[in-house]
Amino acid sequence: MVNTLEELNRGLYGNNLITHDIYHKKIQTFNYDYHESYGDHYHTEHNDGAKATTNFMKPIAYYEDTGKHLSDFPMAKLMSVVDTQAVHNDYEFTKPEDILPNRTSQRAQLANNHLLLSVPGQTRMNVGNMITFNVPLQRKVAHDKAQETNPYYSGRYLMLSLKHKFDIPNQKHTMNIRAVKDSTFTDLPQGLDEVTVLTDKKDAVNLYEEDERA
Repeated sequence: MVNTLEELNRGLYGNNLITHDIYHKKIQTFNYDYHESYGDHYHTEHNDGAKATTNFMKPIAYYEDTGKHLSDFPMAKLMSVVDTQAVHNDYEFTKPEDILPNRTSQRAQLANNHLLLSVPGQTRMNVGNMITFNVPLQRKVAHDKAQETNPYYSGRYLMLSLKHKFDIPNQKHTMNIRAVKDSTFTDLPQGLDEVTVLTDKKDAVNLYEEDERA
């Protein structure tokens, strides 16, 4: 189940980071945009090993009244961190703006699109492995036709947890797997076209008077 309001509050779509460099006495502000930054990082789905750029798990859809979408609101989550340099001779820490904004968004993404499986046991499987799972498409299928797979939620999943179950009397080994994906197998449709055209406000009309005139 997806809670868009909670995702906004957790900084999935956008967040704002303020860094205070006490060494150079400098304050900087960085805005994170989920859709613009998507192609800068690796995801469960990829493009022949390269970073994918358009298979967002969260689609782009503009609000008709403002012309903006959900990732245009970085102030939904505010963060601040103290940064410094020259702590240990020439060693420098990784800049917070290179890690924290995307980390915050990806941690929020891990709360959704979970896949729960109970499968035959395999001791070579580990948490962090990638698995491939084809989700059946929920539609009627003729008896002589093959079952189609869901074009969005099928594909590669990251294993979050793994529990082995050994049934000694019945000589049975099973696994309970929880996996997650943060990108779609096929690009989602983008809601960038206007569905309705907004017009200027008009004076109130008395329907009873209009009926009498007709």
